[in-house]
Parts: sequence; structure tokens; C-alpha cells
Amino acid sequence: MTTTTKDQQKAIEKAEKAISLAFNKILIQQPAMLMFLNHADLKPIFKEGLTVRINTQSSIMNAYLEYNPDFINTIEDNSVLAYILGMEGLRIGLNHVTSRRCNPIESLKLSSDLIVCEDKYLLDTSKKEIRDLIETSIPHIMDYEDILKEKFNFNKSEDFYLEKLQAMFAKLIEEQKQKQKQESEEDSEEQDGQGDQSGDNKSNNKNGGKKETEDGDASSKQEKGNDAGGGEGEGDTEEQQSGGGDGQGEDGEGELTGDAKALSDYFSSSEQASETATAEWGENEMFEEAVKETANRVASDSSTWGNLSPKLIQSILLAHTPRFDPRKILRRFAQSVRSTDTEQTRMKMNRRKGFDYPGKRKLSHSRVLFAIDSSGSMSDEDIEKGLKMLKGFLKHSEVSYCFWDGVCSDITKLNKRDKSVDLVGRGMTNPQSVIDKLNDERHKFDGIVYFTDAQFVWDEPVRWGKKIFCITVDEEPPSWVRHKMTRAQVLEVLGE
Repeated sequence: MTTTTKDQQKAIEKAEKAISLAFNKILIQQPAMLMFLNHADLKPIFKEGLTVRINTQSSIMNAYLEYNPDFINTIEDNSVLAYILGMEGLRIGLNHVTSRRCNPIESLKLSSDLIVCEDKYLLDTSKKEIRDLIETSIPHIMDYEDILKEKFNFNKSEDFYLEKLQAMFAKLIEEQKQKQKQESEEDSEEQDGQGDQSGDNKSNNKNGGKKETEDGDASSKQEKGNDAGGGEGEGDTEEQQSGGGDGQGEDGEGELTGDAKALSDYFSSSEQASETATAEWGENEMFEEAVKETANRVASDSSTWGNLSPKLIQSILLAHTPRFDPRKILRRFAQSVRSTDTEQTRMKMNRRKGFDYPGKRKLSHSRVLFAIDSSGSMSDEDIEKGLKMLKGFLKHSEVSYCFWDGVCSDITKLNKRDKSVDLVGRGMTNPQSVIDKLNDERHKFDGIVYFTDAQFVWDEPVRWGKKIFCITVDEEPPSWVRHKMTRAQVLEVLGE
């Protein structure tokens, strides 16, 4: 157990009083935010770089609102603290804190900040200077809309949720890092070239070489001066990093202090700050279920809304509505086609007769058939992408394939190194022909994956209905199919 010093205990007591006062302000203006914050117990942590964060990983039912007393005590106006704590309440309500952490971690933190800060005036304050401070200090989606529209055709009404934003910013950040790496390599090559040239000139003409070296030093000094004056910001996207300060901090005029620094530290999306702020986020189904109940109560009782917009209430409810996740469909299918055998082994004791007789161990395996529609609508590229995706989720399966249109071709075992197969056929469409061949030739498979345009009518086959997975071009497969994906969802899984 960590012991605290007298000074630390005094800091904790002072911070708790400030937090209690901030909670009262939230209760008066935004009861819903406080309802979400009630799912988290206060926990002081003296840690450099920590401001305020939610920890959903240390407890099954409740979370912790972890705060750094030293940070809390630097905040001069309690309205700023109330605003920060309110943002944490929204992160709970929007399920951000139970999201799976993805790299680069800066993209997750930045996306969460932009969503919870969409409405800058959630908490009213009578002081104009505090309103102006919040107005200028917090990040806002409008600052990024242009680049997101240019790169990803961003549509706020459809794409303004955590997973989508995070994926967009992740690509922007990776592009920026690659650009910086390339520029660094080019600068290094240029310096090496200048060094070689200087050495050659020095050997050929000592005086001329000396002059060139002096010119090079002057140029280098000028570049360093420009760098020091132009300084890059802490932003994580191309737009932020290409923007400048004056080398004196984020505001370009000097070191931030007081409430301005507190907001800057809290909303920082640098790699280190993002890692610290989201370190204890993660999946917690029981906590998420408890928050869902609160979200439903908030939605049904308008007296708790305060000045939360109906749009934000809807976003909170949508956060607790399961989105279609194609990866879950794939995992579910992979589990459903797994079968178990037993074999004898001397490595385990026989439960009845001891070590004189071999014991038994379970072997888990699966045999899957890729049944490829060769009637004409599935292109070679479609099938190649489908194979790539499914092989990733069925790594330990024995995979075979066949082609079918009006009839089913011979069944061939797929080599794990095969990235594609050559289509044959191109006739009519009869998916039952695959089932008939398996029954006639007594093949044993644990599951069948159909690549098809689904332009057919097909009754559920006996014994096979639960073991069939359909990947379709555009049309929906028959309603009895339990595992299904479209070509667009395949591309989503592959990140294309």
C-alpha cells in the first residue's frame, strides 16, 4: 500500500474540496454528466504527466476517476475544473473509456477530445474571461474538417463517432510520421553529400574548401535559427504539425500558466500525454452494461438533460447500441466450425488406471470448404480479398476449395501459401450443387464459405444451415444464413 506524506495528504484534501465544488456545479447545470461520473470512485494518484482520467480496468463493476492532486490544485477557477470533469463524464456516457485502445494512441485521444468538446458551452459560466479561455483552448472538429474532407470525404453527420474518427486520424498521423522520416533521411543524405564534397574540395583546393565549409556552416546556422523561430506545434496531424508557434510554446507568446496551462495539459494529444490519459481504458462489459442503464434513464427523463442537446443525447444512446462488427461475425463463424477429437498420450495420466496406461487429450481443429461462385459476378480480385481475410481468421483450419455454377467442381486442398485461385466455369447458379457433392462423396467439412452474388433462391439445406458463411457482392443472401458479409465489409476488415 502506498503511503502519503503530510504535504501530499494536504494536497489531496484541497483537491477533494475543489472536486466536490465542481461536482455541485455539474449537478446544477448538467445532472446527466454527474450521473455518469457516479460510476467512478475518486482515486488520487501523484504521477507526473497525469491530469484526470477514467480507469475501467481495475474493477469489474465500477471505474475509478483518477486525478493528480497537484494538477487539480493548479486550476484557479473552479468552472474550468467542472468543465474538465464534465468531459470525463461524457467519455463514460459515450463508451470511450471502454473502447479497445488502438495505435497510434494519439489518434484515439484526439478523436475522443473532439467528440466530447463538440459543444463548447455545456457548462455556463458568468465570467467572460473563462468563456473566452474555453473557447480558445479546447480542440474542435471544425479545425480538422477541411483536411478530413479532402483525405477521406468526411461527412460529420455519418462519420462523427470514435471508431471512424480514430481510423482517419491514425492514417493522417502515420502519413505525417512517414513524411518526417523521409525528410530526415533526405537531410541526412544531403549532409553526407556536403561532407564528401567538402572533403574533395579540401584536398584539391585548401583555400577554396575552407571558404565552402564556412559558407556551409553559415547556412546551417541560418537553418537552425529558422527552426528555433518557426517551431512545430504538438499537433498530431499534418495540419497541426505544419502550423507553427514562435518557438515559445503552444500559444507562440510564452509559457502557458494557470487555467490555460491546465486546459492545454488536459487536452494535449501528444504521444506521451495520450498514452497516460488512456492507459486504463479498455473493454469492461459489466461496467458498460451499468452505464447503459444510466444512459437509458437519462434519455427517458428530460429533467436530467440540462442543456445537453438532443443530438448529444442521441449520440450517447447510439454509443450503447451495438454496431455491426464484421470481425465478430468472423470470430463467431470460426468458433462454430471448430470440432474436437481426442488422442492418447503418455504426457497425461489415465484417470482410471494411473500412469501405467496413456491418458487422453483433446485436439481442436476444423476443415473449411471455400465454395466459389463461378457464374460470372465474382471477380478474381473479389475472391483474392475474401481468401486473404478468411485465412487470417481461420489460421489453424484445413482449407479446401471448389467452384460451382450449375454443378460443383472437384474439391482441392488449398495451400496456405496460395494467395488466389483461378476461376473455372461461368455458367448458371445452383448453390445446392456443393451440398449434393459433399453428401454424394461423403466429404467431411465443419463449415462452408460461399463466395457468391446471391442471385438465387435457396432453401436452408439439412444439417448445413448453421455452418454456412456467405460473402456476397451486393445482394443479400437467403434470410436463414446466420453468418454473412458483403464485399464492402470485407474491404473494411482488410483496411482498404
